[in-house]
Amino acid sequence: MKLRFMLFPLLICSSLQAQVHIQGEVQGIWGESELIYFIDGDTWVPTSYFLTILPGVEVRVTGDYDFDIYGGLDVQGTEADTVLFVYHYFSYPGMWGGLRFENNFPGSTELNYCKIESGVHGVNIVDCTFSINHTLIRQTSLSPVRGDDSDIILFFCTITESTGSGIFLQNTSATISNCDITYHSGYDGHGINASGGGTINISGGYIGHNTGMGIKGITLGIVGLDQLEIAENGWYGVNLTSCAYLTGNRVLVHHNADHGIFVSSTSMDANNLTVSGNAGMGIFCANANLQLSSSIVDENEDTGIYCQSASGYLSYNCVANNSGGNYEGCNPGTGSIEEDPLYVSVPDMDYHLQEESPCIDTGSPSDPQDPDGTVTDMGRHYYDQDPVTPWEDPTVVSGFEIISAYPNPFNPALNIVIHAENPVQGSIEVWNVQGQPVSTIWSGKLMPGINRAVWNADRLPSGAYFIHLNAGDITRIRPCVLLK
Repeated sequence: MKLRFMLFPLLICSSLQAQVHIQGEVQGIWGESELIYFIDGDTWVPTSYFLTILPGVEVRVTGDYDFDIYGGLDVQGTEADTVLFVYHYFSYPGMWGGLRFENNFPGSTELNYCKIESGVHGVNIVDCTFSINHTLIRQTSLSPVRGDDSDIILFFCTITESTGSGIFLQNTSATISNCDITYHSGYDGHGINASGGGTINISGGYIGHNTGMGIKGITLGIVGLDQLEIAENGWYGVNLTSCAYLTGNRVLVHHNADHGIFVSSTSMDANNLTVSGNAGMGIFCANANLQLSSSIVDENEDTGIYCQSASGYLSYNCVANNSGGNYEGCNPGTGSIEEDPLYVSVPDMDYHLQEESPCIDTGSPSDPQDPDGTVTDMGRHYYDQDPVTPWEDPTVVSGFEIISAYPNPFNPALNIVIHAENPVQGSIEVWNVQGQPVSTIWSGKLMPGINRAVWNADRLPSGAYFIHLNAGDITRIRPCVLLK
């Protein structure tokens, strides 16, 4: 069983701390002198006004009240001084309305190092561009994070213990990076439940122990999964219907209570997956195109890979020991094997490869090489063959990352959001699909935390492009599409 926890400092309410009681219209700065703010009625930040909340502030709601933000909200919690939004008397789902954001100006709202609990929702986001960083949202009666007609960034958040889906999205694009989404229950107890359009990119983190599906999507745009674990959910690991595309890279999908990955009328292009031990099929693909390479699909309780009215190309995969057979409706393709992948420990859910594994150096020569410079190994985890360079898990963010590029597709302005751990000199370039640089957007120093840039592509033709974030000998790449 895989459990993850986010630690927050214990803040003790002392009668010696300054207190203030709030309701109605608010703006300005909280925390310059007072640390505890009691919400005694419905409260709101008006349009075109801003509220800044400084580190260590506690916002304590005393009744079933709403806190609505129509202007901007900048919450400046830190790792040492988290900002709390809580029901004052005890911790129980649905005791207040939660934070609701509507029609904010882009870039005007950001939550950093918060703890939000006991609301109907934690955050309810309508027609906004919005980012939440290093925040715990828990014990809500509906979805902790809800987005409608918005663009959302979630970065290093823990979203847990609700009676709805962890993240509920309608016509909303989301970038979700290094987040844990766990223990959601009820009829819609999915980890992520999204529909009605929008592009979803999920990198790093863990989605598990939800009573519904890990990820459920209907009529979405592109859904991208990268370096992610989806495990022990009460239904499918991933279920996408009538979506534009699913892309996957180094994703581990295991021990879900039905199919590992189910895609219907949704094309899929993935490499370096491990899909193991699910109670249904490993991968089910219907009425779509399936491209799969350098992956392991094994020990599932039904068919390993099942294709129904689907086309595509499989190559260099290990598909083995599936109870319903390894393939149905499709062919293994070039370089595929049907052997035990020899994991380190299935009982401990450790899917790294042993030294004797037949999956080492047998992935597709067309897929990116492993970090040790050898031909890619099959599956989510590679076996490090470099005796000098220590192995580093690629799920760990190192130095800096592009955490969002939105809207995508775009016309003509693309917003780029970068997170840096330390100050670093860098540049942002745009390359076309022929591998040629076409524009330099920015160069300078990235500062710790969130950095933003805007690319105006009004002079370039429609098409696919790649954003290159460069610093030293390291490059981060994010695809985007310009549609005029």
